[in-house]
Amino acid sequence: MRRSFALLAALLLAAAHTARAQSAISVPDPSFGGNFTLLTSANMPVTLQNFHGTNLVLTFGASPPALARLAQALSLADPSGEKIRAALITTAPVTPPPRVTLLSGPAPAVRQAAAEYNATNPVLATKLFYFLGPTGKFIALIPTSLTPGQMAGQLKRLSR
Repeated sequence: MRRSFALLAALLLAAAHTARAQSAISVPDPSFGGNFTLLTSANMPVTLQNFHGTNLVLTFGASPPALARLAQALSLADPSGEKIRAALITTAPVTPPPRVTLLSGPAPAVRQAAAEYNATNPVLATKLFYFLGPTGKFIALIPTSLTPGQMAGQLKRLSR
């Protein structure tokens, strides 16, 4: 319940801040987020530890336009791709844009990953990106509605 309230509050704040895009929305709940075991499109197992050492942007079903904005923002914020990576976690048959890794697997594994980030509500999950630091710790929510430039600014600020 506490995590649901925190996410709802963050979403409301995100909507209020989208026009200004001055800062990402932080959720000060240390239990927010967690490990997952999923598969890449090449059927290779992946856990959160595979991303350690880089910042990670997770999404659980963002729309194709939001994913395209994320890909543009990643190119602006980290042209080399060494500091920030992104992953789309879904069971849907989609082709993510460049720089966004598709992670999938059996429906229960995807549901468990979504539950770790309180992304089980599909409407809420499409409106937020989850920013994790190099140790895999959840840091902030980023609204998917930001422009690529605004999102790149957030990614640069958060990945310092």
